[in-house]
Amino acid sequence: MTLEKFNEQKAKFHEQENDVLAVQTELNKAKNILKALENEKAEFVTRQKEKLAEVGTLSADEYVEIKNKNSGLQARIEYYQALIVDLENKLYAEQENLSNQQKELKAIRGKILSHNAEELFNQFIQQNKETLGKLYCLLAYSGEFKPDRNLTDETKEQMILRHLTQRISDHIETNHLLDKDFSLYSEQLAGFTTKSPSALHREKFESQKPTGLTELINNL
Repeated sequence: MTLEKFNEQKAKFHEQENDVLAVQTELNKAKNILKALENEKAEFVTRQKEKLAEVGTLSADEYVEIKNKNSGLQARIEYYQALIVDLENKLYAEQENLSNQQKELKAIRGKILSHNAEELFNQFIQQNKETLGKLYCLLAYSGEFKPDRNLTDETKEQMILRHLTQRISDHIETNHLLDKDFSLYSEQLAGFTTKSPSALHREKFESQKPTGLTELINNL
């Protein structure tokens, strides 16, 4: 898999991020409107109760006006409650799509990075082969590596190679940051988890039941 192909797939990944963000923005807007409507209705009902307590009575026309106002607010509340259900389902579908794209990209990235690591390793060996050989030679004749057959089955060669491996390991920077071009983090997936098999099975069983705006209209 070439870097060009990775970049093409990543561009689609960013497009999907925008799709998720658009739905999330719409969902947040709907939730804010719902909260405002619920507050408006609560305040309206409170005012009418206070007014009735003060006046002691009301006419039929006044009651009809109050009833219509309250029903109108309730209808809007029910609409946005249903809309939020639809938007939450849509958001999950978009995030799931984004998550799947991220997984595919990670697999592609893994192959590219593995290939790059192999090339870099081969380059490192070619450039330092003579130095490594000289290091081994110096240590082999230093007289410092004398395996005790009563304590270990390790050979002199194995002792030296282990020593070299440890010395090299001590100087490897293990918290090196990955090139940002290969970063696949997405804020649009923060806190997102895919549904469990049992949840998916339950949804499949309940999928025949209308939800959201469809359910709202069916209940008219």
